[in-house]
Parts: sequence; structure tokens; C-alpha cells
Amino acid sequence: MPARRPVLMIALLAMVGCAHGQNSRSELEEANDAFAKEIRWSDMTGLRQQVLPERQLEFSQVAARGEDNLKVTDYELVDVQVSTDKAIVHSRVSWYREPSITTRTESMTVLWERKGNAWLIAAISGGPLPLRPAASK
Repeated sequence: MPARRPVLMIALLAMVGCAHGQNSRSELEEANDAFAKEIRWSDMTGLRQQVLPERQLEFSQVAARGEDNLKVTDYELVDVQVSTDKAIVHSRVSWYREPSITTRTESMTVLWERKGNAWLIAAISGGPLPLRPAASK
């Protein structure tokens, strides 16, 4: 029986690690789903709350340029790459800014960072609300 304990402990630790990884992934899915809804409804307040606190002012400035006239017509998830504390979500987004009715469809990449139990946006490339990666310190 004593020889089984290390094997049992390793199996238990692996299951806990997998469960944590699944929790992390499902939390990311929830955060990205909220992001998709907020961008589709032009909910800049909701989007701003999903951005890292130290980047929220910068995001507010980007969002303010077209807050009232941004219309997102489609959001499609393409690919998700997740590590322990960072994730990259690739999508395609279709949007226009009034008074134009010309829709643009382009790739958008959102870099997420895990802070505590929350996934927060660190950068957005492409799409209607680009938030460049923070300058290295």
C-alpha cells in the first residue's frame, strides 16, 4: 500500500492541475464572451472594465474617438491560445463607423492577462478599438 501513495498523490495533483487549467480556460471563455457582447453593443463602460487597470485611461481615449458611432455587425472567434497567465484570442470582426455604411471585416487579436481570478485585456490589435501593447519598462 505505501508504494501506491506516491502514484495516488501524483494522479491527484495532476487532476487538480487539470481542473485549475479548465477553470482558467472557462473563466477566459466567460471573459471573452462578455467582450464579444460588449463590443457588439458598443458598451464602452463594460469594455473598459475588462482592461487592465493601468491601461484603462489609454483605452478610454481610444474608445472615446468613436464611442457614439461605432457599430459592430459580427464577431467570430477563430483561435484561442492559453498559457497559465496569458492568452491570445484571434477573431474576425465586422464593423463600421457612422455615418459611413461601409463595413470593414478584419482580424482582431486580444491579449489577455490573468490577474488573480480574472482575465483582463492587456492589448488589442486590429478591429475598431486598437490598444497597442504597453511599452516595456
